[in-house]
Amino acid sequence: MRTIIMIVFAFQLIFSSCFNPESTIDPFSHPSFSPLNQLVDASDFTADVDGKNTALFTLTNSNGLVVKITNYGARLVSILSPNKDGVYEDVVLGYSNINEYLADYTKQGATVGRFANRIAYAQFTIDGETYKLTKNAGAHILHGGDVAFDAVVWDADFQDTALVLTLSLIHISEPTRPY
Repeated sequence: MRTIIMIVFAFQLIFSSCFNPESTIDPFSHPSFSPLNQLVDASDFTADVDGKNTALFTLTNSNGLVVKITNYGARLVSILSPNKDGVYEDVVLGYSNINEYLADYTKQGATVGRFANRIAYAQFTIDGETYKLTKNAGAHILHGGDVAFDAVVWDADFQDTALVLTLSLIHISEPTRPY
């Protein structure tokens, strides 16, 4: 049995609800934006992970909000927002390239799954059947295991104004490895 997980980022809602046809703010041409734009560059987010290519996607809205997301782990990389003085600041704690995310064990900006938190003793029972999982935190399993949602490359597509990331998963009884 395969399951498809699809995330349509809530940012679409943010961008749609913030849309103001009278606003013509172009964050990329704002003088304070240029130095910050260099902090997270799309070319620093290309890699091959298990035969799939990683990428960095940039979403913007008419009010000047800029969001950067990588398909590696469906991670939120950056949110650039103008402060009260119009100076752009990144309000997300993260890294500036894909290699740092590949080495990250703290799950910065990640979509955590199949579950968040800890499953005690790396096993659970449903309807009398016990499912054993791979331990990754002592005797337990934490945040989806070693190869969870945050450690795989998601398929990315744009549908209208939304970035859609999808991930195909194997049955829950298999090890914590999405495919």
